[in-house]
Amino acid sequence: MGQAKLKPIESIFELDRSPDVPEGTLQVDPERDRITILADPKTYETIRVLRDQTGGRPVVMNAVYLPAVMEVLDALKASEDGYQGRRWHQTFLAKCDAMGINPSADSSILESAQKLLGRPAGSLASLVAEAE
Repeated sequence: MGQAKLKPIESIFELDRSPDVPEGTLQVDPERDRITILADPKTYETIRVLRDQTGGRPVVMNAVYLPAVMEVLDALKASEDGYQGRRWHQTFLAKCDAMGINPSADSSILESAQKLLGRPAGSLASLVAEAE
């Protein structure tokens, strides 16, 4: 797990479009080698454009990645062993371990997700400063 904790958490996620996802919603698929965030084609395009914008990163981290990490933590709490064969599993657990997070424990999923992502709500202030 030594090198796994050094990888950026975003490296174990991928964004993909799916016509089966209702418009304006996201779904998380932890059954692939990378944790896949699925969005309808329109929402997918919006997220892609936001990711490419300087000011869009804080929005994407809070609106897309934060709930996705919460979903993964919830899935691991329910069945940590069920994902051991996935490529993302070792890196995700190494990140958790490095930050003192135990996905199996009865702790706040929201608090754990915010910690894993470096408290992304704090980056929203930069958007307000830019707008003023």
